[in-house]
Amino acid sequence: MKAYQWIERYTPYFAEAKLLLRLTDALISQSVHDGEPALYAAALSVFRRGKYNGNVLEYLSHYVQNDERAA
Repeated sequence: MKAYQWIERYTPYFAEAKLLLRLTDALISQSVHDGEPALYAAALSVFRRGKYNGNVLEYLSHYVQNDERAA
C-alpha cells in the first residue's frame, strides 16, 4: 500500500497528526503490516500527539504485550 510506503520513506514524525491518524487506522485495520516498526512508530506518534482512537490504542497495547512476552 502506498500509505505504508510513504510512512516508511518519510517517517511519521513530519506528517500532520490528523492525516497520520487516518493512515495508521486504515493500515491497522488491514492487518497487513502488523508488528512492523514503521506502523508502530506511526501509532505511537499519533498517540503522543493526542490524536488516536480505539483501534490505535488496541494496536499499541497488543504490540507492547507481545514485546513483553518476547523479553
